[in-house]
Amino acid sequence: MPAKGQVLKPGKKLAEAAAKEFGAANIRYDQYVAKDSAAPNFPVLRYDGGIVSSLRLSSLLSKLPGIAIETVYCDESIVEEAETWREKKVKILLKSSKSKNKNRRK
Repeated sequence: MPAKGQVLKPGKKLAEAAAKEFGAANIRYDQYVAKDSAAPNFPVLRYDGGIVSSLRLSSLLSKLPGIAIETVYCDESIVEEAETWREKKVKILLKSSKSKNKNRRK
C-alpha cells in the first residue's frame, strides 16, 4: 500500500528497466496527468424523468483522485522480443517496487 499522497508510477519503472534491456533509443515513456482534478459533474436522468447533477446523487464522485495514465512504447523492430520480456519481467519489477515502498515506511 503506498504512503498517503504517494503517486505510483509502474509504467515509469517498466520503461526504465526496458531501456536498460533494449537501449534508451528503443523505448519511450509517456505520462498524462489531468490538469483539472475537478470531480466529474454530468447530468443524470432519473427514473421520474428529472435530470440532476451526478455530484448531487453521489458523494463518492467528489472524492475520486485525479487521473494519470502511463504508456510505454517500443520501437517496432523489437516488439515481439519486448512483449516476451515484459510478460516475464512485469510482475517481478512491480513486486520489487512494492517491497522498496514497504522498506521506506519503516
